[in-house]
Amino acid sequence: MRSTAVKVTLECCAVAGRAVEKFLPTNLKPAIRDVIDEGLGIKTQEGRASTSVGGTNAPPVVARRAAPAQKPQPAARQQQSSPKRDAGGYGGGQQHNNNAPPTVRELKAEIAEREASLGKNHPDVAVAVTDLAALYSESEDFDNARPLYERALRIQEKSLGAEHQDTVQTLTDLAICHLDQGNNDVGRPLLERALVLQEQALGPHHADVTAIRDVLQSLDADEQ
Repeated sequence: MRSTAVKVTLECCAVAGRAVEKFLPTNLKPAIRDVIDEGLGIKTQEGRASTSVGGTNAPPVVARRAAPAQKPQPAARQQQSSPKRDAGGYGGGQQHNNNAPPTVRELKAEIAEREASLGKNHPDVAVAVTDLAALYSESEDFDNARPLYERALRIQEKSLGAEHQDTVQTLTDLAICHLDQGNNDVGRPLLERALVLQEQALGPHHADVTAIRDVLQSLDADEQ
């Protein structure tokens, strides 16, 4: 479904150009953003997009349930205070091909590096943990993704607060993970909580709010 959404977005880019940008979610993964920017003709000297929307994560797929094309997606996010990613690797020196997303091994090494330099409960560690969780979610390995989202959420709630955008995004990702596993009784209350927080922060008509609302409406339709 994600690849279809990207294709549809590129078709819209071909018709409307950069006007499409204002409708994009704020939490697009860098790799997806690069594909869209390439369709818009936005590149830097290194061949990567010169602009970006949000950080990570696009996230979020409810694979076994009829659901709208636009929905919250797990997203790789990076705070401004996070260790810089240089051109030759991911984070603190891990070698990585810029044309491909980081691997599980690279992300685990990144987490270990941040834990060693910042402490296990630093918000930048939570960012790397959510990146790994998103990677597992994309391959539908939800058993490995869920505890990572739960860990990141605990860190962010304590260090950033329950209403911080990174915290709410992780809450959304965790809710979607539960829904993907069929745990609607757990995932739905989490998503409803995320909806309230996002409406307060972003307003009722923001794309991220609409995406969450659409998923909840799809749950209602399934239960009828």
